[in-house]
Amino acid sequence: MFTLFKTDTIDRITGLNNETTSNNTYIFTVLDAKLNLWNYLLYAAVIFFLVKALTKTQSNYAQDKLLVIALVFSVLITIQILLMQNKHVWYLIPAFPFYAIIILSFIVRIKYLMPVFILLLVFTFTRQVHFILNQKSDLHTFFISFKTEYPNSSILIKDMPTQDLYLYILWSSKNVVADKKPTELSKGNFVVHNSENPFYKGRVLLKHKNSILTAIDN
Repeated sequence: MFTLFKTDTIDRITGLNNETTSNNTYIFTVLDAKLNLWNYLLYAAVIFFLVKALTKTQSNYAQDKLLVIALVFSVLITIQILLMQNKHVWYLIPAFPFYAIIILSFIVRIKYLMPVFILLLVFTFTRQVHFILNQKSDLHTFFISFKTEYPNSSILIKDMPTQDLYLYILWSSKNVVADKKPTELSKGNFVVHNSENPFYKGRVLLKHKNSILTAIDN
């Protein structure tokens, strides 16, 4: 039991297991890539409830025990992940149900729900249009060639990249995995990891912002 606790908790927090490392903005990168529109609602909800709590303009939190539990556990899980040296996408899975409760509680409380949704939709729509119109970039050119050259390759996501790179990876490969080790993939496959991660050695095909796409050559 102690060995399991040490390996899965202490070593991951301290980074002694040498699995992967990520920066402190990793959580926001994952939320942006995975939740898209909903992550903005989550941020708005947290700010909304924080202001309400500090100004004491709303006194029924004690009656809404589910919301209080969701806020407490979301904060605890977030702080734990921020403190950990090893970070994986699935570490946030326990927090997703609590995030959903917070967002829903925010939606049912807000008086001007439709304008907020319209504002968020306009923002995300503008962002996607800008992304589509600016595809003639080095990133776009790379993945056009990559998809043609490696049509059946697997891409292992060890560290979550930014949304633009993540969407290109999903588009270019039919087999994107996150639950394997680089040693479990054969030659000709690829690993996406953080540029600060010292544990993956191989032929670097792409560097984008804080992410690296490395080929497995042995």
